Amino acid sequence: MVCLYLSTHTQVHPTFVFLCWLLYQEALHAAGAVSQLLDLLTTPDDQLQTWAVAALRPLVAGNAAATTTCLENEGPFIICSLLGSTSPDVQGHALAALCTLLQTCTADDLAGLDPVQALSMVSM
Repeated sequence: MVCLYLSTHTQVHPTFVFLCWLLYQEALHAAGAVSQLLDLLTTPDDQLQTWAVAALRPLVAGNAAATTTCLENEGPFIICSLLGSTSPDVQGHALAALCTLLQTCTADDLAGLDPVQALSMVSM
């Protein structure tokens, strides 16, 4: 919380803000936020789905551990089901989250996840 306060109330070096974000991201992943957000994506409430998928995207961005957790819990399947939502906000955030998952899988420096292998981890 100190990092967020400092980044909004003073002139702080961007590197400090980035490091704080990494710590925040790791703490959320360790607390099981990815799995909990995936559970919220299956609710019938469009607003809750929008919030949950929008919150999921930055957690998996560039984070191999969070991406693996998402893949192991059928995240791509759940997110793809949101593309058929009647809400354009849900659709847009779902598409962005899916793109982020694939981008993280293909990043050279992240756990060597192959997109085809990643999608095959999802049990259909």
